[in-house]
Amino acid sequence: MRLNLRHVDAMPFMAGVRQAEQLLSAYVEVDDIAVLDAQFRAAGVPFLQALTKKPWGLFDLVVEDPDGNLICFASR
Repeated sequence: MRLNLRHVDAMPFMAGVRQAEQLLSAYVEVDDIAVLDAQFRAAGVPFLQALTKKPWGLFDLVVEDPDGNLICFASR
């Protein structure tokens, strides 16, 4: 996994635009998305997008962290 972080003094997006446009802050590929989905559900993590199978066979879900960053987790 590669994670690129940067510091910003002000939010670069207008309020609500990240959620409306689903502008991801990170994309993380995991070995077993079903296990992560179950762990997130058990912990009460709110989903912006529930676990979904894409037409090309990939499974993914999107969550929002406490700072409003959208993180996509995916598995083949």
